Amino acid sequence: MLEVDPKKQQEIQKEVKADAKNEVPPSPKEQKINDIKKVIEGEKTLRLGLIDGIRRFRRRIAYKQAEHAALSKLISMTPMERGKSIGYLKRYKEKLEFKISTEASSLSAEKELIRKINEINEELDKAIKSYKLRKKVDLIVGDIEEITKQIDEQEKKILESNKKLDDLYSNLRSLTGFRGERYNNVEKKASKPRKNVEISLADIAIMKDKKNGEESDMDMENMN
Repeated sequence: MLEVDPKKQQEIQKEVKADAKNEVPPSPKEQKINDIKKVIEGEKTLRLGLIDGIRRFRRRIAYKQAEHAALSKLISMTPMERGKSIGYLKRYKEKLEFKISTEASSLSAEKELIRKINEINEELDKAIKSYKLRKKVDLIVGDIEEITKQIDEQEKKILESNKKLDDLYSNLRSLTGFRGERYNNVEKKASKPRKNVEISLADIAIMKDKKNGEESDMDMENMN
């Protein structure tokens, strides 16, 4: 193991201290430049966070749209017959059950009533499942509308960040002649809206109108 000469070590420490004393503090202009650069870096980090948030929102919308399409297809395969709402089926079933329990009838007549009740139970089960699917579709449409609003808010914040960065770079150029851009090509590409996974508020309105038309006889009062 090499041994360091204590005298040599002391001389080195003295030289380091001397250099530290002789270090020239930044001028006001240099300090201002450094401050602007720090603010720029912070703003760029904030902006990238906003862009990443929009990416996540768009992925959620894509998932919700796929879920909406799948449920809508399932509903279309088992359309609800007009005049046979959940409330109507429940009342009809209760009427038949009351008839069996209170009226004297032949064995064949009673079997026929039981057969009708079983048929109603099957229809009622299908109607309830269809109602739940339609309500779930409504919730998905609401989620898509809310996510779309959040994306709009994020995009507004990005525009505000762009303006702030433009001003900061303008100040930096005036002090140093620095020709920097507020974002690189990767950021530009990331911040562009992806049309294939977005949905407009007009589309949402169409979805709602369609579902409202299909559910005119399926309101919550009919559940009772």
